[in-house]
Amino acid sequence: MKNILSAGTSLPPAHLHLRGKVGRERYSSAGEWTRIAFLGVMLAALWIAVFDDPSNDPPPSDLPPLVEVKTPVPALDQDMLKQVADDSRTSRISVEPAPFLYLVEASLNVVPGVARALGLPTTPVSIPVLRADPDHYRGRYLWYRGVLEETPYTRPGHPVPGYEIHEARLRTPEGEHVLCCFSLPPDSSLREGSWVRMEGFFLKLRDLHLPVRLDRAPMLVGPELFPAFDDWRPVTEIDAKLLAQVHDGRLREEIGDDGKTYRVLAEDRGDSTLPIDRSQSLPLWHLSSYAIEQARGRTYDEANAVPRLMTPPQWRELVRGEAAKGTTYSLIGSLQAARTIEARLNPAGIEYWTEAWIQVRELAGRILPIWIPGRIEGWKPGESALLVGHFFKVMKYTSVADAEHVAPLFVAANLIRYQLPDNPFALYYTLPILGLLVGLMAFTIWIIRRDNRNSDIADAERIARRHRRRAAEPADSVPASPTPPQA
Repeated sequence: MKNILSAGTSLPPAHLHLRGKVGRERYSSAGEWTRIAFLGVMLAALWIAVFDDPSNDPPPSDLPPLVEVKTPVPALDQDMLKQVADDSRTSRISVEPAPFLYLVEASLNVVPGVARALGLPTTPVSIPVLRADPDHYRGRYLWYRGVLEETPYTRPGHPVPGYEIHEARLRTPEGEHVLCCFSLPPDSSLREGSWVRMEGFFLKLRDLHLPVRLDRAPMLVGPELFPAFDDWRPVTEIDAKLLAQVHDGRLREEIGDDGKTYRVLAEDRGDSTLPIDRSQSLPLWHLSSYAIEQARGRTYDEANAVPRLMTPPQWRELVRGEAAKGTTYSLIGSLQAARTIEARLNPAGIEYWTEAWIQVRELAGRILPIWIPGRIEGWKPGESALLVGHFFKVMKYTSVADAEHVAPLFVAANLIRYQLPDNPFALYYTLPILGLLVGLMAFTIWIIRRDNRNSDIADAERIARRHRRRAAEPADSVPASPTPPQA
């Protein structure tokens, strides 16, 4: 009996069998290309990890935002101002307490930006014009400049706790007198004969007999009495004596009573903890003007060529007070946070101050405070910045974790977006790496397809051997078909 498995059949060649039923059951081209696509994704991820620029990554979402502190513009109560009278000599001798204290409190937080919003004129209003119609100017924010005729004196009664009322009298270049009432303590340099500028709300016209006789002198109520800065010029050279007026202390290691060594800020007279809104004085204006003048026309490459602050010895020299004030370094770091405030009146014409915090990787991730005479716009936390900073003082501050830190504070004209340097050898290692990745991908695809072909050929040969073995078996070994029963 012929073998029923081989009768009338012939075995297909192995390469035809590869596309036959067996091949379709164990392997599909879709699965192969799926594995190849997965390999491509892995190689793309490797490429991104090697060549992607981390400076373009979005900043972490848990960093603090960059904020600009806006001082609200006070809206005066006109009904309160209607209580003021100065149409007679009797009314001009006294001051109505309620309107006066109201303006004292309203003017406390007026900064130059708010003064501009209140309509501060570019030139002083003529005092004869003011006398002709005082009701028209009552409550207006005005200013006058002149010689201080007396040292400012202080009295209690300020409506805001922690403040006192300061009073002074100035004489304008035209010989007119102006009475000044303000809240912030006057600069210690102001003496009789000093040139000053007074900004404030016009309250009323005053008449006085003592200490000098006054006839309808304007009375202004404002935040402070400013020194006048007629002779100010842009700073091109640092005045070491002027910067020496900043008393910030030096970091020292001292042995305590318990025998342990502690790092303390010695010789500190309080300037190390002063924030930017309380540090606006001649030393800061001087160094800021110098920073602005040095930055004029400076290119990115020139800024990048300034000696870099990046070593522990440089750091120790700064915090130990061994570096001169005004020492210049360039810094590269990531912007962590920033706060912008409106500047007080100053001779350098600075309208805003920005306090930025820069983390420097080369200094073990230390965060440095940077004071910038202006606004920074378009920046996000985490962006890399290059700056040229001028050492101003050693600053002591408390972090968000309630830990005390000491760091050198720099004044910089601006922040520059850091650019990764061009590597002239980049092409020499980029092309080999690219070739290696492409070769690795091609080799892996070839390995996958070769293994799949060899596996299918081996399966086809194994089945063919089984067919040949069964075809070679004796015919009587095949079970006979059962004989149907006879009727």
